[in-house]
Amino acid sequence: MNENMYPTHQIHKTIKPNVKNTELPIDEYCMVCGVKHTEGVPRNKAFSGNFNDWSSLKNPDGTHVCPACRYALQEGWLRNYPYIIGDKLIIYISKAVPKGLEGTGVVFRERSNLLDDLFNLDGLELGKEFVVCIPNSRKHMAFKSTINYTEWYYTIQHGNDSFIFNTKELKQVKLALQRMYTGGFSKAELRKGEYAPHKPSKYGLDKFFADTKIIDKARGPKSFDLIVDLLYN
Repeated sequence: MNENMYPTHQIHKTIKPNVKNTELPIDEYCMVCGVKHTEGVPRNKAFSGNFNDWSSLKNPDGTHVCPACRYALQEGWLRNYPYIIGDKLIIYISKAVPKGLEGTGVVFRERSNLLDDLFNLDGLELGKEFVVCIPNSRKHMAFKSTINYTEWYYTIQHGNDSFIFNTKELKQVKLALQRMYTGGFSKAELRKGEYAPHKPSKYGLDKFFADTKIIDKARGPKSFDLIVDLLYN
């Protein structure tokens, strides 16, 4: 892996934040990413008192955290907004730009674009290596992410869960879910496969049986639940 592509490093490279309390590290390998560094934040200043995910760190017995990982640990937007990192950093927002990110070179897109973008990563010009993170638990996860190399078959970090997203297999599932969602079925109905009695006939029985056949075969994996969560009218 290109060490500069470690998710926290790419974020740091794009935003260029000013990280406080850095010093010459005793242990030259970052506690979080395990990459060799020349300056770092002491462990007692790098983590909040609520942090307890020590087993996910690459070098938990180290003494310092590199500036890139320290920034990722302290910034709230990383726990609140979906983002894709490659040659550029794309953050998906619903309303205002996160505080402190104005004029940083970050690309902002409406959250409603996220589902379509997941199926068309080649159009985002991410480069050869990229990471996809979608928060759902307000917890740190940038350093848990997986580096991906294939735009149609890749790993998504969704909260604490990490799973494969095969766009070729899921494309027809996405289209069927979108048709039914815009046709009046709720996300809860689509997720469980339990529909209000009057809706199938209103939707059209032939369409209903065709789409639910596709959906029923795909229901279960976390990738299915994510698509349902991201459906947007």
